[in-house]
Amino acid sequence: MLESSLPHCAPTPFHVVFLHGAGTGPWIWEAARQALPHPSVALEVPSNRERTNPERCAQELLSHHGFPSHGPVVLVLHSLAGVLETALVRSLGDRAVHVVHVASVAPRPGRSFASTMGFPASLVLPVLFRFQPRGLLPSPAMLVNQLGNDLPDSLRAKLVERHRPEFPGLFLEPVGREAATIPRSYIHCLKDHGVSPRLQEKIAERLGAAIFPIDAGHMPMLSRSAEFVAILERILAGLDTRVAANAAAIR
Repeated sequence: MLESSLPHCAPTPFHVVFLHGAGTGPWIWEAARQALPHPSVALEVPSNRERTNPERCAQELLSHHGFPSHGPVVLVLHSLAGVLETALVRSLGDRAVHVVHVASVAPRPGRSFASTMGFPASLVLPVLFRFQPRGLLPSPAMLVNQLGNDLPDSLRAKLVERHRPEFPGLFLEPVGREAATIPRSYIHCLKDHGVSPRLQEKIAERLGAAIFPIDAGHMPMLSRSAEFVAILERILAGLDTRVAANAAAIR
C-alpha cells in the first residue's frame, strides 16, 4: 500500500505531502497528520526497487493516485527523502510552494546521499550494498541507536518490527545537476544519532532554509509529536496567506 489516508480539518489553499525516510513508512506521520488542520497525504516512498534512483522514485510518487493532482503543494521530507527534492520540485514547477526538511539529507546538485553524509558512509555504504543484493536491513540494535534513541520502548519495538530492507538507488545514485529554487524550512533535530546535528545545520545553511531546532532524535514526529506539530503549524501558518494571495492574483 502506498498511501495512508486520515480525516482532515478545515480546507487550506495547499496540500501537504509527507514523505518518510529509509525503511520506515507512512505510519510515522499518523499523529502529526491527525493534529494538523491542513489536507495532507502520506505516501510510501518506493525506494525498495532495483535500479531506482532519485528521479525515477520521484516520478513514481508523482504518478501515484494519492499525490495531489492539482493546486499548490508543500513537501515534508524526512531523512533519505531529502534526495527527492530536486526531482519533485522541478516536476511540480509553480505548484511546489515550500519544502520542509526534517533531519533530511539534501545533496548538492550532482551529488548523492552517501557523498553528502561523508566518511565513513561514503566508503561503507557501497560495500554494504554490494554484499546485500536483496536489500540492506540494519540490525535492531543499530535501528534503536540511530533512529530510536529517544523513543519509548513501544515505539522502538514498532520501528524495528516494521522496518524494511532498502535498495541502493536513493543512497548511492546522484540527484539532478540542476539546483531547485524554492523557499525551505529545516527542522533541526538536536539529539539525532542518524544524521548528525552538525551536518543538518550545514545542509540547512546551504539550502538557505529557515531553521527550527527541536530537542529530539531522528524521529521527532514520534518522540516529540506535539512539539513537532507546533513547529509545522508555525511554518504552514505563514504560507496560508501567501499562497491564497498568489492564487487570487492568478484568478
